Amino acid sequence: LAILLALCMVMTLLPTTALADGETITPNTEWYSGSENEFTITTAEQLAGLAELVNGGNSFSGKTITLGANIDLAGKKWTPIGQYLYTDKTSYFSGTFDGAGNTISGLKITQAVTTGFVSVYEYCAYGLFGAAGAGAVFEDLTIEEPYIDLDNAKNVGALLGGVAYAGSSAPVTITNVDVVNADLTANARVGGIAGWVIDSTRGVDISNCTVTGQLTAEYNLDKNDDGDKVGGIVGQVTSGSDIYNCTFSG
Repeated sequence: LAILLALCMVMTLLPTTALADGETITPNTEWYSGSENEFTITTAEQLAGLAELVNGGNSFSGKTITLGANIDLAGKKWTPIGQYLYTDKTSYFSGTFDGAGNTISGLKITQAVTTGFVSVYEYCAYGLFGAAGAGAVFEDLTIEEPYIDLDNAKNVGALLGGVAYAGSSAPVTITNVDVVNADLTANARVGGIAGWVIDSTRGVDISNCTVTGQLTAEYNLDKNDDGDKVGGIVGQVTSGSDIYNCTFSG
């Protein structure tokens, strides 16, 4: 008993950062009201609350989320905002996300989504946001030292895993987003800003963005990969998209 008590005391003295890999962020959705169109969030818990709302089917179309402060995710387990599962469980963020010049740091994803669907390997998407839909806007944001390491997944970007079916009149717009010291690894479709822009007549407009860091796509014959597809700004992008005045170094 004395030995067990001593071990418990030692555990309580360990720094909390040592346990970050297994920790999750408790979502806070108290800031949200269905009758409002503009919201300001300032904490990691509120950002996780946004993920919970979007993944539950709220696209935030016509609504604006503004960061009111820098947010540190502290390397805790992150669930992307929006999920592209190629099933009826797919959810997109279609609102405006305004970073207001603030920084999100400590983004870390090391575990792929497992749902039992045959297509889950091909179509899940990973980043701060998993999937964006028609009319989504991302602006004036810095993502600092994002770390994503998935050896059994595709569609990885620091900001956005995938842009899905944006439509001819409402592209996804990404402007003034800076990704600093990224470390992103997956099987295919790895991009500094976005992983995959799916076939669309009007996919995405990306402008005035910068990316630094290391991006790696690891070809895997066992997964029937159709190519590595890695790019400093976007991993794979189809016709109908514009990317201009952007830089990548790494």
